[in-house]
Amino acid sequence: YEIGADGGALDFEIQTNVDVTVNTSATWIKQVMTRALESKMLFFDIAANDAQEAREGTITISGGAATQTITVKQKGAQGILDAERQALIDLYNATGGDNWKNNTNWCSDKPVSEWYGVTCGNMVSNYGQVTSIYLDYNNLVGTIPESICNLTALNRLCLRGNKLTSIPESIGGMSTLKWLWLTSNALTAIPESICNMTSLEQLYLEYNKLTGSIPEAIGNMTSLECLQLSSNQLSGSIPASLGNLSKLSILRLDNNKLTGSIPESFGNLTSLTELEMHSNQLTGSIPEGFGNMGSLKRLVLYSNKLTGSIPESFGNMKSLQRLYLQNNQLTGSIPESVGGMESLKELDLQYNQLTGSVPQGLANCSQLYHIILANNGLSGSIPEAVTKTTWWSHYWGYIIPQDASKGGGFE
Repeated sequence: YEIGADGGALDFEIQTNVDVTVNTSATWIKQVMTRALESKMLFFDIAANDAQEAREGTITISGGAATQTITVKQKGAQGILDAERQALIDLYNATGGDNWKNNTNWCSDKPVSEWYGVTCGNMVSNYGQVTSIYLDYNNLVGTIPESICNLTALNRLCLRGNKLTSIPESIGGMSTLKWLWLTSNALTAIPESICNMTSLEQLYLEYNKLTGSIPEAIGNMTSLECLQLSSNQLSGSIPASLGNLSKLSILRLDNNKLTGSIPESFGNLTSLTELEMHSNQLTGSIPEGFGNMGSLKRLVLYSNKLTGSIPESFGNMKSLQRLYLQNNQLTGSIPESVGGMESLKELDLQYNQLTGSVPQGLANCSQLYHIILANNGLSGSIPEAVTKTTWWSHYWGYIIPQDASKGGGFE
């Protein structure tokens, strides 16, 4: 039996019709006793090998006149470090390392911790394995190799601003990875396996050439705090499973070709502080559940095909500072509840089909300094409380012009 340096369980079954005794040749092989007296399964715990060299031990099983010896071989840390060094060399070769802007010490006989952009841990906690790679804007051209998964302690992989074209399926097996930053490359697809990365906290894939749909299984990535897929060519609908990502703080899906409605499940994203989905082809209404997003500071949905009214629940978003809903097909009146958005600083609702009057509640938005309501069908008289706000004298010209064809025009 061969065991990795990290140790673990070793279980095997023996066939015998007599009582047996078990002896091990090394203290790092420890038998685990069970209460099942009739069981002939034997259980052992193999301790982690803190040394770089491999080691070997035996398990001797005796019963009656028979004796059997089982050899256990355990890899040392050196095997892990050799595999990591090779994975880095593979990355160098697969991405034109000779032409990188900075390739200091790469592929040399120096410790990999001295290779440009590579950071390693200490020998006590992880044998000095690679923990982060920062090669942003370094002229990497090509593909990320499958062997990247052999960096089994990697925490951060940051390769922004290069010319990488694909992400390997093996990325899904990198259970220690927390940050995957691949902004501004030439990536064309999101591998399905990426949804297996349940420890990943930050996924940056904006400004690439991604096509196809967002995987439905993305809802399995329950540790995600930041998901950025902006400025690609993604199509199809937004997966409802995104509503499972309860830790999500930043979600940016803008500047794609997404269609369909905004999932009702988004109301579950109560940790969200920024949501940007502008410049798509989204239809349907804005879910009432958005009012549950008490931490939301920035909501940007302009330049879609959204219909229906502005939810009354928006008044519950006490932290909202910026609300951009312009260039949609929203109807109905601006809800009086907007006065509850006490942190609001910027509001843009122009080029919709809103009707009714300007709500007096806007006067409660004392931090407001940017407001555009023009080119709707608003009418009636402007509330006196609104005309006395600090922002009115600067922005009345962005409120008064209304579209007569939509029934707009103030008294």
